[in-house]
Amino acid sequence: GNLADERVLIDFSVQGGRNPGYVGDGMTSDLDGNLYVACWCGSRVLKIDVKAARIVKEIWLPVPQITSVAFGGPQLDELFVTSAATNLYSSSKIEGLDHKQPPGSGALFRVTGLGVKGRGSPKFVLKD
Repeated sequence: GNLADERVLIDFSVQGGRNPGYVGDGMTSDLDGNLYVACWCGSRVLKIDVKAARIVKEIWLPVPQITSVAFGGPQLDELFVTSAATNLYSSSKIEGLDHKQPPGSGALFRVTGLGVKGRGSPKFVLKD
């Protein structure tokens, strides 16, 4: 298909006049149409109001490499966040840089109390 009404919602190269040092990775949306974007090298998930094209919430996590997000739970009101067990700087030889992988890297996190419901994932049946 073709893109229609193409526009930039958030420029990850510049925010608040500076480079934030992270990039968007996996994403999902809630029933209100807000996007939840995992931030690789950012220790956070951004909630983006698509209509206003602005970040309305940052959900901080204790690990740097956030990879993806999905709503789940019986009411689709829990946000599940995956992270990578990779430390980008582990092979770096930069003096003074902490080369250890932070505790919890590679974990699956469950975020509750957001007050929103997500969209369910598409379902399919794989036939033999």
